[in-house]
Amino acid sequence: MKTYPDDSNKRYILSSGSIFLIGLAASCGYVRNRNNMKMLEGALEKLLTELEKPVEDPFRLEEYQSASEQITSARRRNIRRLVYETFNRFFMGYSTRLEWMDTAKMIVGIN
Repeated sequence: MKTYPDDSNKRYILSSGSIFLIGLAASCGYVRNRNNMKMLEGALEKLLTELEKPVEDPFRLEEYQSASEQITSARRRNIRRLVYETFNRFFMGYSTRLEWMDTAKMIVGIN
C-alpha cells in the first residue's frame, strides 16, 4: 500500500481493529442492508478510488483527528458514530469526499 507510507498510525488505521474499523464496517452493513450487495460494491469502489488519488491524505485523516478531538462526551460511542455517519454520507452520495468536521458538528451540536 503506497498510501500513507511514512505514517504508520494512518497506514494501519483499518487493520488495528480500532473504532474506525468498526464504524466503517457498520456503514458497509447499512449500505448493504438498505440497498443490496451491488450498491455496497459500488461504495467500496468509490472508497478505493479515493485511496488511489495522488494526494497526500485521501481519507482526510488529519481532519478526522481534529474532528474526533471535538468530541468530548461518550467518546467511543460518538467517534464510532463519526466514522459511521461520515462513511454513510460519502457512500450514499450526500458528500463527494469524507467530511469529518461536518459530521462532528452534527454530533456535538456546533453550528
